Amino acid sequence: MASKQIKARKITTARSSTVQANRLWLAGLGAFSLTQKRLSKAYDGLVSEGRTLQHRARLSAVKLYGEAQNRFNAVVQPLTHKATQVASEANTQIEANVAAVLKRLGVSAKTKAAPRTVRKAAVGKKLKLAK
Repeated sequence: MASKQIKARKITTARSSTVQANRLWLAGLGAFSLTQKRLSKAYDGLVSEGRTLQHRARLSAVKLYGEAQNRFNAVVQPLTHKATQVASEANTQIEANVAAVLKRLGVSAKTKAAPRTVRKAAVGKKLKLAK
């Protein structure tokens, strides 16, 4: 009878070890499943937060670009206006000086409207005659 008890204990111990191993396996699977669900939620939350941050950064960049463009235009427009004025004055002065030189050379003001090659030829003839 003692051998039957020992055998029964071995079977019970083996069964309880199998049950415990099975429960441990199931606990591991449950932990894995919960972790996967929590990580999935956390990942989705991180993606959502990343999108929000990207949107805010994009809006901020557009705003800063607009401000920078306005500041640039505020500085450049007066400079452009002044440069245009100076260029116009210089052009007027150059035309006056060229007209004076052409007058000294005896080239009429009407040739001013002629093509450049015709004017060059006329000036060249005058210079040859002056020599």
